[in-house]
Amino acid sequence: MGEERWERAIEAKLRMSERSKEEKKSEGKESMKITKIKVYVNGDGKVVLKPSNKRLSTELSRLDESVYDVSSNEWRISVKDYMAVKGGLRRNGLVFDDIPKGTLRIAKKETDSQEFELLGDIYGMLLPFQREGVQYALRQGGRIIVADDMGLGKTIQALAVSYYYRSEWPLLIIAPASLLEDWADACRRFLGEDAVVMRRKEDFGQVVGIVSYEMASSNGSVLLGSKAGVVIADECHYLKSMNTKRTKAIVPLLQRASRALLLSGTPAVSRPLELYPIISSIDRTIFPRFAEYGARYCNGRKVGQWYDYKGCSNAEELHYILKKCLMIRRTKDEVLSQLPPKFRRQVVLQCKGKQRDPAKELVGENVDTNVVAQYREAVKLKIDQVKQYISTIVEKDMKFIIFCHHVEMMDGLEEFLREKGVSIIRIDGSTPSSNRHMLVKSFQENEEIKTALLSITACSTGLTLTAGRAVVFAELYWNPGVLLQAEDRIHRIGQKNSVDIIYLVARGTIDEYVWPKLLSKLNVLESLGIGSNQLKNVGATSQLGNLWQFNIKKCN
Repeated sequence: MGEERWERAIEAKLRMSERSKEEKKSEGKESMKITKIKVYVNGDGKVVLKPSNKRLSTELSRLDESVYDVSSNEWRISVKDYMAVKGGLRRNGLVFDDIPKGTLRIAKKETDSQEFELLGDIYGMLLPFQREGVQYALRQGGRIIVADDMGLGKTIQALAVSYYYRSEWPLLIIAPASLLEDWADACRRFLGEDAVVMRRKEDFGQVVGIVSYEMASSNGSVLLGSKAGVVIADECHYLKSMNTKRTKAIVPLLQRASRALLLSGTPAVSRPLELYPIISSIDRTIFPRFAEYGARYCNGRKVGQWYDYKGCSNAEELHYILKKCLMIRRTKDEVLSQLPPKFRRQVVLQCKGKQRDPAKELVGENVDTNVVAQYREAVKLKIDQVKQYISTIVEKDMKFIIFCHHVEMMDGLEEFLREKGVSIIRIDGSTPSSNRHMLVKSFQENEEIKTALLSITACSTGLTLTAGRAVVFAELYWNPGVLLQAEDRIHRIGQKNSVDIIYLVARGTIDEYVWPKLLSKLNVLESLGIGSNQLKNVGATSQLGNLWQFNIKKCN
């Protein structure tokens, strides 16, 4: 009897032992369960890991400087600690997209606070914030994107940095054709240099040369041979498309130069994809392959046989990279508290006719054709109402600017204004660049000229029209960056009066479709820290059908 009890006890212990082994095995499998987490560098240069779980907590709680945020359920650690623990995290079944090596290198880089001695007349012309911009550029070795708001003096800052490196000249300035004479004037005024506007190959090889993007893209190899040590690229968003002839010719010029200064109030006009050529021009070693950049920051994904890089991902990390050592950006609100205010209004026009549903028309294989057709149809529907509104401004006897997108609208408004006896200037894509400077000067200085009739695409950048008191957009344009640049032709240094910005939008036209798209693109730029959605309080709505809940809205 005793032996039987003893045998049963032994069997029970064996069964318990086997069960314990199975339980441990099961727990082991559970502990190695694959778990996806998100890892990125935040705006403070810390690595964020989320959402937290038991395995992540076990690994990171051992670190001396790790911080756990209960509200967001995330851990924050230093880049150094991340490099030390990321292998262990993966061995414990945690899956995550690694932070690019170039990003980690920037995050580990110590912030430079060196102050450079600035000797020369040009430095005495700088405002305090412009002087700090020059110092920042010098700390980055003269390779930087100057992305200050339109009207804050990017030109004088770029020339001040260039002057510091004058022993490394020739200086090459690349700019839109319409701005060549403005740059020549700036060189004379700020540097005391007679810069040569290079319009033929025979003009190349100057100590200070100014060339258009078109001329530079057609003569890239010749300019490479000129060995310009300092290169300025004004309105560098002209380089936003990687595969264009222009970008392929000019980016190597910037990469080869000892100093490269890229200027734009909107370096990316709608998405992170457009920043890659610009970043590569400053430092090609950060993201040597576009595939890595596209996957990380453009929400790269395979669609059929192709990859789509039109999205936005890890915006906070990209913003940090730009701010840390690639770009300086100040807004007017930050540095020019004395600049008069800018008021925006959206005026809804009640047209007699109505277009077909834009949302239905702008799909399918013929999108581009339909867009053109919709815009032209909108011109016919709204032009009489636009004229009626313009009449109210003419009666105020003040200088103002009208921006149009299509020649039909410009022709109609020019005829209307001249019939009313209004003295105007007109600048569009057909206006020779040599005439633009004279026309702008006449608007600025001649009291008899009341109106500047301008093409949005031809005149949104580079022109200073501070004599104006108001800007009227007779038509919308797809690109929000272009609209904001156009606004700031009058709202910049030199403006002494408050200014009105008026968007004329017509009910029942393509305007109903375009406005929400503009807001969406501006939201992306705001997340990257290279713009702000300044239009979101001007009749903003994401619901197409509810755009017209009011007629006029005003905001600061």
